Amino acid sequence: RTVGMEERRQMNQLETILHSLQTADISAAARDCRLYLEETPVSGEIAMNAKLKSMGRPEGLKTVRTYCVRSYTLEPISPFVRAWGIANGLWVQPEFSPFGQHWQEVLDRGSRLHGSGIDATIIAVRAPDLVPGIELRTRFTSKDDAKSAKEALVTQMQQLISEVKTITGKPVVVLGFDIPDCLPGGLLAFQGSLGLAWVLRGANEAVADYCAWCSDVVYVDTETVIADAGRDRYSGVNWFTSKNPFSALSLRQLGQAIVRATLALIGQERKCIVVDLDNTLWGGIVGEDGPEGIRVGNEYPGSNYAWFQRWLKGMEELGFLLAINSKNDQSLVNEVLSTHPSLVLRPDNFSAVMANWDDKASNIERISKDLNIGVDTLVFIDDSPFELERVAHALPEVACARMTGDPIRTAREIMECGGLDRIRVTDEDRSRTSMYVAQSRRKGLEAASNTLDEFLQNLCMRAVVGTADAVRLERISQLTMRTNQFNLTTRRYSVEDIRRMAESQKHRVFWLEVEDKFGPSGLVGVIVVEVSGDKWTLDTFVLSCRVMGRTVEDAFLGGVARIAQKQGAAFMLGEYAPTKRNGVVRDLYRRLGFLAEASDSPDGVTRWRIPIQRAVEIRSSFVKLEYGCDC
Repeated sequence: RTVGMEERRQMNQLETILHSLQTADISAAARDCRLYLEETPVSGEIAMNAKLKSMGRPEGLKTVRTYCVRSYTLEPISPFVRAWGIANGLWVQPEFSPFGQHWQEVLDRGSRLHGSGIDATIIAVRAPDLVPGIELRTRFTSKDDAKSAKEALVTQMQQLISEVKTITGKPVVVLGFDIPDCLPGGLLAFQGSLGLAWVLRGANEAVADYCAWCSDVVYVDTETVIADAGRDRYSGVNWFTSKNPFSALSLRQLGQAIVRATLALIGQERKCIVVDLDNTLWGGIVGEDGPEGIRVGNEYPGSNYAWFQRWLKGMEELGFLLAINSKNDQSLVNEVLSTHPSLVLRPDNFSAVMANWDDKASNIERISKDLNIGVDTLVFIDDSPFELERVAHALPEVACARMTGDPIRTAREIMECGGLDRIRVTDEDRSRTSMYVAQSRRKGLEAASNTLDEFLQNLCMRAVVGTADAVRLERISQLTMRTNQFNLTTRRYSVEDIRRMAESQKHRVFWLEVEDKFGPSGLVGVIVVEVSGDKWTLDTFVLSCRVMGRTVEDAFLGGVARIAQKQGAAFMLGEYAPTKRNGVVRDLYRRLGFLAEASDSPDGVTRWRIPIQRAVEIRSSFVKLEYGCDC
């Protein structure tokens, strides 16, 4: 058979991805995989899955084992989950409960659900499997009848979520109820609160509220997700032959959504959205058209760009940083951002501005360095295919998206890259940009100081150490999930994990909040200790990049050591597990006076020990330390 040129090109794309995986070039594999899957919907995922079956887990890919508790056939979603996992740097291994055995999985202590090795559970149950016959009840006869049906659905789902969460202690992804296709009476199901469509939507709303109330549970709105598949989102053939109601396109959309939800739950998130200016943040070229000639405002096409700026501002308010990377004159950019009457975004909305004529890939590396965040946490948006191609090849870790003039489509593409979904928002998230603005002022003070000691002294730092409480659980978990550089062991803990350790007699969970003359930095440090007799082992020691290099870690560890001494500790033990990102803390324990223990660990893990009498002497002369608990 003669293979067409396009098919040959796609085959070569797939082989390139597989080669990158085999050579552990994970960033390049993820970048190329996203492009490949966008060009070959459904067929691309299926072809990739066929190749992946013969491969072992590539080095560098994080394994995530998902277990689906379901009432219908969902195995055909596997190729989509696995392929989009690769596109996001995950080796997803999906497993499924026996067909229709959702309650049996909960009740049977010998079931897979009760076993070990599950990283996340997916609950996929259709309404007719909880309330038999409901799919043919186009309209209920009374409000009480409709309320009874809704409550039956909600009560069972809440119980199922609660039981699964208790059994596994791991994150849960909940798929909402879909509205059955081809209902008797057609539009009748949508006419008022007695219509089945509104009963199911009401049940979904209640389930979503319950998920939001729980920790480490995320709701995926099935109806909205599969709507992207259009009219053919359901498949009668699939349903009658295998009890799978969805078409391949719908499964593709659900697979993407599950991967995105999993990324959010395990803390693998992007942190900064970097944007070009000309024909991206506004229409036109400011260097040629002048500030008065650029297009942004209420009238088309300026309304496109105004909408996009409002969307970016919404992302900023959720804790994402914004930055500019544009080939322009800095003074002209400053003028437009400060004075143009139609702009939504102003200078204070941006944590970094690179307006120059340098290579954009180099600018992105500078933004990463200035903000002290990894290149792999950045998204770059530009209207130029050339610039995007240059950045994608120089920095494959960066997720790239093109501004085509349709900002809604661009925003969707950015979200589908993965890593931009928020399921919780903390106070630190809401104030992140202002904290980075304060950070730039600190850098100004540092540049004006003659010595590092002078800079640290003039910061007038104050820190508070406390133990985990309900108010701070979310932020403590968030730090363990997101911190990569100052992270001695890189152990990731969910909110439920933190709560469990905080309540345990065998653990202590401490937090650190810092402020200085420029304002608060928020909750920036976490230490988790495992207590065994008179030994306190530092299971986790993380510090936000915002306060690195200011001796805050010395104050924190010394403060915890003094608490340990009061509680009878004789020794503190530490562990350093090297990763590609945490080399900055390789010598931390040695610098603080710990002694290395003999270690023959093949993965480079080192272990350290210090008598408590020496540990309590660790302190920073630049940080005033206080205690926010009765320790």
